[in-house]
Amino acid sequence: MAAGALEPAPAPIQGAAEVAVAATRLERPALAYDIVMVGDSLTSTARAPLSEAFRATGWSTYLDGRASRSISYPEDTRYSGVDTVRALRGAGIDADTWGIALGANDLFFVDTCECPDQSVFAADRIRLILAEIDSARTVVWVAPQNFEYSRLAAVFDGALASLLATGEIDAVVPWRTVSADRRRDWFSDEVHLTVTGTRAWIDLIVGSIPTA
Repeated sequence: MAAGALEPAPAPIQGAAEVAVAATRLERPALAYDIVMVGDSLTSTARAPLSEAFRATGWSTYLDGRASRSISYPEDTRYSGVDTVRALRGAGIDADTWGIALGANDLFFVDTCECPDQSVFAADRIRLILAEIDSARTVVWVAPQNFEYSRLAAVFDGALASLLATGEIDAVVPWRTVSADRRRDWFSDEVHLTVTGTRAWIDLIVGSIPTA
């Protein structure tokens, strides 16, 4: 993959039903968790230390990360954040706070949209996931970074800011701006984080979760 390229989605395999089946095996009632977090490869690779960091705060968490996941990907629902959230909630996995760490793999769709305003398009795409989460829940979104597509990452960040202003989301983790001067924390693909970068990402997320 070229440096900074968006992650290509793999060939279609099973859909989000497998997420629901796996979730039901947990036999946990709704709202059994303080935080449910859905993300892409950054969440997937950071799962153990991220879970540890949340535990250290006293929060119980359910983390679901998958490489190449975008907000919506109808061709293969496993790589769709919308379908993942829907499957988790359908299986009784819910929380007071939902953390969403998606958007890096959506920049291609923002770039190629046949639309008059990319920011509005990005905001509408974000709303696809918000529609799957109970409006009474707290939603925290991690602003994505992608150095090759920095203009589009800024557009996406602007869409998050607009949704924060309208109260549609409750907090934005400012990873795009914080990481702008930390390119040393990224591998050469400028998509995935080093151990040091992952630690900075985790610390920023945990520190940005609103507390009661």
